[in-house]
Amino acid sequence: MSRVPTFAIVLSLAALAGCAQTTSSRRDSRPIATRADALNADNPDIRRTAIRALGRSAGPGAVARLTPLLADDDPSIAAEAAFALGITQDPDAPGALMGGLPADAPLDVVDAGALGLGYQKGASAEAVLVALMARDDLPPSAPGAMFSYYRWRGSPAPTAYPGTPPLGYATSKDAARRAGFGHLARAVKDARFVPALSKLLRDDDWEVRRGAALGLAQSTKTPWSAAVATTALGALRGAAKDLDPRVMVAVCRALSSYDHASVVAPLLAALAHKDFNVRAAAAQSLARRKAAGAADDLERLAKTDPSVSVRAESATALTAIDAKRAQGLVDALLADEAEFVRASACGILGAAEGDAEEAAIARLIELAESDPHVRVRHTALGSLEGKQGDAVTAALRRAIEKDQDPVVVAVACGTAAANGLEELADAIVIVTWRFLGMKGADARESAIDALATLGRPDDRGIITALLEDENPSVAWAAEKALAKYAGMEAPEPRRAGVRGVEQTDVWVEASSPIDMVLHTSRGAIRLRLDPEQAPLHVAHVLTHALAGGYDGLTWHRVVPDFVIQGGCPRGDGSGSAGVSLPLEPTRIVYERGVLGMPRSGHPDSGGCQLFIMHSRAPHLDLHYTAFGRVVEGLDVVDLLDVDDRIERVTVEPLAR
Repeated sequence: MSRVPTFAIVLSLAALAGCAQTTSSRRDSRPIATRADALNADNPDIRRTAIRALGRSAGPGAVARLTPLLADDDPSIAAEAAFALGITQDPDAPGALMGGLPADAPLDVVDAGALGLGYQKGASAEAVLVALMARDDLPPSAPGAMFSYYRWRGSPAPTAYPGTPPLGYATSKDAARRAGFGHLARAVKDARFVPALSKLLRDDDWEVRRGAALGLAQSTKTPWSAAVATTALGALRGAAKDLDPRVMVAVCRALSSYDHASVVAPLLAALAHKDFNVRAAAAQSLARRKAAGAADDLERLAKTDPSVSVRAESATALTAIDAKRAQGLVDALLADEAEFVRASACGILGAAEGDAEEAAIARLIELAESDPHVRVRHTALGSLEGKQGDAVTAALRRAIEKDQDPVVVAVACGTAAANGLEELADAIVIVTWRFLGMKGADARESAIDALATLGRPDDRGIITALLEDENPSVAWAAEKALAKYAGMEAPEPRRAGVRGVEQTDVWVEASSPIDMVLHTSRGAIRLRLDPEQAPLHVAHVLTHALAGGYDGLTWHRVVPDFVIQGGCPRGDGSGSAGVSLPLEPTRIVYERGVLGMPRSGHPDSGGCQLFIMHSRAPHLDLHYTAFGRVVEGLDVVDLLDVDDRIERVTVEPLAR
């Protein structure tokens, strides 16, 4: 394993101390006292770092300081300022961007502003994005930003695009713009988009075809008319033999959004696809349509498919289609060496009814207390939700009072609350101080949620004391719980680990590009990390990797045509290595091969896990820290399945 680079140690110490931002520069490594000074520095690297930090901290006066920089003579400074305005989430930022952009602003500056607006939640961002998409230069990031905006703002997208449809994107010579049109159509189900999307299904570029397929999916909230739906569905059926697996996954998902008998045949055919990602997606899609004709194939795949993902998804799909028949799979699934497959058996047992229910409950309790993998144990406890009886109550009590795993206890608390077991409230209260420190945060957070659900007035004092918890997710859970007691709307999360505009120091350290190589059971993946965009995440991940923190861990989550996720020290997706990193919104968009950091509901809850993108996902932009990308080994990313391993990690500084 390579020696740790000097800059990585410096950054690690900065991360542990809660310092705000770090960037790369060979020309100046002086500490800069405040962002106000750094904004006027001669070194453009320092200025860009200060602008980025100012946007992330979003303190008083940030919008006023950033707006004049939109007209800076250095286009890189203007672009950074345009992006930073959006990530302030200040309601005045969209108007400031639109009013401050010079008429002759370079496309990169306009596009950076469009990307940042995807992070906004206020209504004013929509109008600005619409105006930007009407420009002749068609900012490439604008359609994806609009999709992201609608996904996060908390209110539904319109059924018709608010203005003249931006069909120029669909006919652009640039594939990224054409693909972006499909992502826009995922949010805005405007019937005027359908002819263009249908044509794009025959595009030469796979990402364009994929985006078009996703854009043609039917919306349950705002369905198209019968005539429009018929046109869209016909186009999708024609695309169901696409040669690219990623497009096929998108087509499967889009087909399953239609409640029509004609979608079943192409989905059944996809179950025989050579790519496991397509087979897994087909199983999920057939479950959505409750296709009884798929039962035989799903049962066979659950027992014999070489892919862990396909075995588990087929079992889950059969449960959705025929829960009684799926009971016959339980013994075979529980004998599987893959814990992901065994966990799917818990879902089948949880669906048991009638005479089979009592025996199923007994097996779930046994699994919760004896399976060697924590994923199966907590899945079994979660599958007891809705189940009643003394045996269930006793099992949940044992887990809450005696289990030493914080996630198992967290799930037990949630199940107890969902089952209305107020008699377990006192045991749940004890969880709030039995599990202390960062590694006990899951248990504390779930205990708070459970107490709020059970609603005993006397527990408000316990919850109030947790408002100052060291973990931001726990403190936010306490805020939401107290709001629930008061009958108020849940508050937005308080940001943690990000200081105010004037108080945060900006450090600039010399560094070279850094490659981190994941040597997996399917081959090597070389990742190029970006310490300028996300210094805290790069520092922590490098330090963790060099300490052997990823060696031998699994890829515990694989979502076809979306992500592979791994590096969890627990192997179930809930491990964090005992840290909670603040979100660092970056200009790295989530496209194929980009490396990101998973988080929980609170923005500042990054840990040590990694995810790598199969394909473009605009709704992740800025909301999850992106801090690198694959430069070699994209074919390996496509091969990785659940329970494949990261065997070891090496770090290789690169000479400039």
